[in-house]
Amino acid sequence: MASSEAAADAREAWQTSRFRQVAPATLEIHREREAERFLVVNAGGYWPVLTLLPTGRLVIVSRTDDFHLGQRGRLAAVVSDDGGESWSYPFYIDPRGPDDRNPAVGVTPDGTMLCAFYRADCYENGVYDRIHNRPFDVVLSRSEDGGETWSQAEPIASVAGENGGVFGRIAVTPGGDLLMPHYKYYPTAPPYRETGFLQSGDNGRTWSAHRQIAEGYSEMSLLPLPDGRLLAAMRSYGEQHTATAESSDGGATWTEPRPVTGPNEHPPDLLLLADGRVLLTYGHRLAPFGVRGMVSDDQGRSWDPDAKLVLVADSVTRDCGYPSSVQLADGSILTAYYAVESRGFWPGSYGWHHGEGTLGPHCAVVKYHADDLPAA
Repeated sequence: MASSEAAADAREAWQTSRFRQVAPATLEIHREREAERFLVVNAGGYWPVLTLLPTGRLVIVSRTDDFHLGQRGRLAAVVSDDGGESWSYPFYIDPRGPDDRNPAVGVTPDGTMLCAFYRADCYENGVYDRIHNRPFDVVLSRSEDGGETWSQAEPIASVAGENGGVFGRIAVTPGGDLLMPHYKYYPTAPPYRETGFLQSGDNGRTWSAHRQIAEGYSEMSLLPLPDGRLLAAMRSYGEQHTATAESSDGGATWTEPRPVTGPNEHPPDLLLLADGRVLLTYGHRLAPFGVRGMVSDDQGRSWDPDAKLVLVADSVTRDCGYPSSVQLADGSILTAYYAVESRGFWPGSYGWHHGEGTLGPHCAVVKYHADDLPAA
């Protein structure tokens, strides 16, 4: 295929500008509220991480070019300069592979975007080794222009030779340190997973070794709080619930993880809202599949399980979720997520059709307002 034809096919696959709204969304709390939903990526968009830049630009980094597993998988960024209603074509992040996955994304105090990820080089004759008892390369790329161009990814030396990965949002402490969620694999023996973080005091040029939070947990969201505490929400290995823990000494010690969701509700994302509340969103991998959330009025000390948000409930399979949220200056909230298949709408030549059709792998954002969130 000629290069121009290949480029045209890639643009068609992403479909980021032809059809902006995927389908109307309904925000269910104690009462229904109207919400908007916009397509970000069609034919991909796995494990999105949504970032709000100081300029107001929105950037989503996600996996594309292959399915949940596959050696062709690459990471790419898309950007929006209109509050999430339309999105650019993809800007690839050092697409050398094989099987680039699970981005961790953040912005340094000097304004540089960082994207860390791991390359799952664990295939034998093209078949994925689910035990993958071998080290992964965790690498990091930088962007100085708001996500449009990226440097060649370089290995993070402090975790070289380890079996593990990174995840989600890179947090920034009030003192300017970067905290990147990182978890370890123990494929054949307990505790099987161990969650923690890497820390950098020089804008991501060097990183600490893995700092443990808890055994038996993996994908995790870290949130520095105004009172100096660190709040962590993490996915459990066995029951697959979300639990929280907190640290009052900069991450040196942590409380025992406390479950805050039921089984098969993961992985989590934490967002500090402008009014001081904390929003927790997570994948809901029980029918009806989708994305749900809760709000804490006391910055993570308590959650009301009876005051849940239902943000998305039309995924056909449990392969969905991985929400990532930001709040805009006008108080609106955007939550990005992915689904392998969703019912009730599909793309056509002149827009989105609604009915009995389905949409394949995609990433979308739901847009709603903080005023519509329930009190905890």
